[in-house]
Amino acid sequence: MNTMELKRSRSARSCNNMQRENVRILIVDDSALIRKYLKETLNTVPGIEVVGTASNGFFALEKIKELSPDVVTLDFHMPRLDGLQTLKKIMEENPLPVIMLSSVSTKGAKLTLEALRLGAVDFMPKPTGSLVDNLRFIKKDLVPKIFSAKNSNVQRFLENWEKKIQDICASTFEEVISESFEILAPTILESHLFFGIGCSTGGPQALEQIIRNLPGDFPAPIGVVQHMPEPFLSVYAEHLNNVSELTVKVASRHTLFKPGTVLLAPGNAHMRLVRFGKNKLVSLQELENQGLGFFPSVDLFFCSMAKAMKKNTVGIILSGMGKDGTAGAKAIKMVGGTTIVQDRKSATVYGMPGSVESEGLADYSGSPEMIAEIMKKLVFQDFYTEYEQSKPNERKTSFGFE
Repeated sequence: MNTMELKRSRSARSCNNMQRENVRILIVDDSALIRKYLKETLNTVPGIEVVGTASNGFFALEKIKELSPDVVTLDFHMPRLDGLQTLKKIMEENPLPVIMLSSVSTKGAKLTLEALRLGAVDFMPKPTGSLVDNLRFIKKDLVPKIFSAKNSNVQRFLENWEKKIQDICASTFEEVISESFEILAPTILESHLFFGIGCSTGGPQALEQIIRNLPGDFPAPIGVVQHMPEPFLSVYAEHLNNVSELTVKVASRHTLFKPGTVLLAPGNAHMRLVRFGKNKLVSLQELENQGLGFFPSVDLFFCSMAKAMKKNTVGIILSGMGKDGTAGAKAIKMVGGTTIVQDRKSATVYGMPGSVESEGLADYSGSPEMIAEIMKKLVFQDFYTEYEQSKPNERKTSFGFE
């Protein structure tokens, strides 16, 4: 355990086993066929009860008041009141978990990101295949998201999170970091550290908060595995690049990990870190999930980080269901690296970070804003250690690390 005065990880009860209590579902979609598929299939799942359906937003708002569902599945394109307008009304009048069903297109991806910003806890591509494929899609992909959504933290989305970021940035650096850092020399170009981030449900919002709080000259490379299909991921990377001082893009084969750059694993390939001398390269494996549980895999990426970077590895687990990343966190700890998890209070779904913490593998736990501050402090501590070792008798600045 490190000794910096930041919120430490505590033992937490694992949230990986989704409780199969009855989940009351309201299905909102203008397509009678989609409503029929969803209702008939979900009603066959133990622990799920479809209490109603609605063909547009107006009817949905009425039925929410009448039926008090636990979770709503919501289409974007509907007459009278569309999905985004309905979502805004839900969050204003009666906040509850909403899963968006989106078309797999660039326009659909942009609408999905806006819905996540407004408070939707998750999304799924709308079923468009054969009846057999649609039934398989609903049971394999949608059902776990429904159980996870029931226990999600919706209330935290009600705040103006952009203003919250600014307010926290103004106070947290002084209250938590409480040191004034000075760059000693422009010759220090890159930290020894490599940061990897893994996330799933609720991850896009948390990751954006972290990225927004890092400077454009952040001196370490960052790799991200976010469970998100194409083309949503490409649009999401473009969005992050537009709102961040960092360069954010989707990784391609043999791309170099560089300081000040965030590379996201493609939605259709596992990503690995491969090191050749000082060069850190992306290796992609466009195969099935290989029994790893998720595609792309956080565990696989974290294990490659541990192998390549040893004690200079920093693994970060954000909101998400399941336990992808736990085995990777164990590998990071085995080589002397550092692990950070999003805390229960700020995580939309505490499954992934809760699994790491319950195994006793987390060094730090905090909100996304706090995690950004920890990342900055770790790289400055790395620079300070290098400076102390190279010029022990010429120390000009106190970094406050004892």
